[in-house]
Amino acid sequence: MKRKNSYQGNLLETLWKIYNRPERPEPFTEGSDLFWSDPSFSERILEQHLDDSNGAASRPAGERTAQIDWLWANLGLQPGMHL
Repeated sequence: MKRKNSYQGNLLETLWKIYNRPERPEPFTEGSDLFWSDPSFSERILEQHLDDSNGAASRPAGERTAQIDWLWANLGLQPGMHL
């Protein structure tokens, strides 16, 4: 029997807790005042997404390259193919 590593165990435990939470969150409704409409928030989040020096909002270039290389190697992708 294959043994689960601690990451898999923690993930399953967390997903089970989410599934069994007592109250379901309210679904999104159109017209609600989201923080994205705040100009200062939008500016800060854009700066974070474009900042390649940390992984706070986007993956650093080296991590993106490694993930793309993995996709090419493991999924048999060729130029022009789509997932």
